[in-house]
Amino acid sequence: MVAGIGVVPNHHLAEAAGLDVRDGIIVDADSRTSDPDVYACGDATRLVDAEAGVDRRLESIQSAQAQATNAANSIMGSARGKDEVPWFWTIQHGVRLQTAGLRRPDDQIVLRGRFADGRCTVLYVRDGRLAALDTVGSLSDFTAGKKLIARATPIDVDAAADVSIKLGEAIPAPADLNTLTTTRPHTKGSP
Repeated sequence: MVAGIGVVPNHHLAEAAGLDVRDGIIVDADSRTSDPDVYACGDATRLVDAEAGVDRRLESIQSAQAQATNAANSIMGSARGKDEVPWFWTIQHGVRLQTAGLRRPDDQIVLRGRFADGRCTVLYVRDGRLAALDTVGSLSDFTAGKKLIARATPIDVDAAADVSIKLGEAIPAPADLNTLTTTRPHTKGSP
C-alpha cells in the first residue's frame, strides 16, 4: 500500500502582509511577489507565469535553490539564469528513485525495462520529445533523460523502450524526424 500525503503551504504571514496567495505565495519567474519589493522562495511559493503557461508549486530543494538564485539576480539587476529541468530523488528501502521533468496526464507512456527486475524507467513523451521520466535504480537513464528533456530532443519511442539501446542514443535518424507521431499509445515491457 502506498499512502500519499499532500503538503499544505504555510503562507499565513504573506497573506497577513497583503501579498497574493493561492495554495502558496504567488511569485513570478524572478521570485517576486505581488509587492515588487518582496521576494519569496521555497515550498510555500506558487510560480505563476501566464506567458509560459505555468501555474504550479514545486516542492524540492533544487526548485528552492533555483528560486533563490533568480531572486538574487533580480535584486542585483542581473539576468535570470537558464531554467533547469525540475528533478527530484529519494532512496526508499535501498532503492534510488529519481524523476526529471513534469509530466501531464495526456503524455504517451513508454516503459523501459521491468519493474520486477528492480531497475526500470517510465518515459513520458509529448510531441515526439521526452517531457519527463521516472527511474527506479537507473542512474544512467536519469542522467541521459534529463539531458534529452533539457534539449527538447526528439526521441524514438521504440528505441527508448529497448534496454539494449542507451537512452541517450534513442533518437530518430534525421530522415525520421518528419514522421514522429504523438498519438500512438506505446508501452513496451511488462510491470
